[in-house]
Amino acid sequence: RIVAPGTVESGDTVWIDKQTLAVGRGVRTNQAGIDQLQEILKPLGKWSRRFVSGRAGRSLAALMVRPEAG
Repeated sequence: RIVAPGTVESGDTVWIDKQTLAVGRGVRTNQAGIDQLQEILKPLGKWSRRFVSGRAGRSLAALMVRPEAG
């Protein structure tokens, strides 16, 4: 469960593949929510990388998770 001040809108998330979740940061999804989501998903495996890129004042934060082997 995401709690205030964190917010995550499901429309801002997309599974790229079984190991990669992309999360867009903006009006409906903030960094506090992304941080909480990362903690919630940790049991699925190790977080291998997080990157942020921006364009025209807008940002995209993408979280990548690698499920444990086995």
